[in-house]
Amino acid sequence: MALTNRKFLICAVVLVAMAIGKEPASEAMAAWLKKRPVDVRKPLAQFDRTCLEGFDFTDDQSEGKAEGLETLEYIYWEFQPGIPDFSFKPAMYLNINYYTVTPQRVNLNIPHTPEVCFRQGGNRITEMGAIEIPTDGIPTLDGSLEAKYLRMTHPTNVTQKDIVVAYLLYANGRFFDDREKARVILGLPWNRDVYFTKIEVMTTVPAPNRLDDALEACRRMLEGAIAELLDKHLPAP
Repeated sequence: MALTNRKFLICAVVLVAMAIGKEPASEAMAAWLKKRPVDVRKPLAQFDRTCLEGFDFTDDQSEGKAEGLETLEYIYWEFQPGIPDFSFKPAMYLNINYYTVTPQRVNLNIPHTPEVCFRQGGNRITEMGAIEIPTDGIPTLDGSLEAKYLRMTHPTNVTQKDIVVAYLLYANGRFFDDREKARVILGLPWNRDVYFTKIEVMTTVPAPNRLDDALEACRRMLEGAIAELLDKHLPAP
């Protein structure tokens, strides 16, 4: 009977020791997995608009558009194309968001992409594809990038002109045109310092047969914006 009690006491002591040791181990693992913030090198508000050659700045709509968004850095600017050799004239909008972890946002799940946001606004996607962005003038990049574009229509659009949105995501030093792929990179346990930005351009298609003109305007604006962001604003890869 005494031996049985002794074995019971030994087992109890071992279990208590394991329980005591489990909590510090869990805390250590949680601390190791915790994501850390990364700041931009230069605020987006100081983005040099003159880098967008051929586009004349006309309006800053950042304050109204950013309301309700959990983003640290945000710009939403309107431009008018002024390219001499280009007949495309509809207004264009440059929207750049920058996210990193905060005490209120401990995980980055990339909540806002055009496929979701514009559909919630009643738009219907009629076409989806890719735009190739040349990177010859960007020393930190090789080859070219692909931006995703969406062509959309809205039932209450009085102008009857389709909307075109083109965008890329930049997460932890890599470009993506797909939200799920970017989420994987941000979620990797060894990627502790995390951030992402969404670079988006929007305009209208001036006529049903002029989608190519709208896409070319988007390509030109994205090319200039990406070069400036990598050079002065976004964290180095």
